Amino acid sequence: MSSQVIPALPKTFSSSLDLWREKNDQLVRQAKQLTRDSRPSLRR
Repeated sequence: MSSQVIPALPKTFSSSLDLWREKNDQLVRQAKQLTRDSRPSLRR
């Protein structure tokens, strides 16, 4: 269903959505790095 709605969306919205996805990916990567760094210290 969602795949049919995407083409109808304006280009500005789709572009902003792509930007949000990129920012979200960066945040997720940072969060993963933080959890990796904090886990060894917690175990100690």
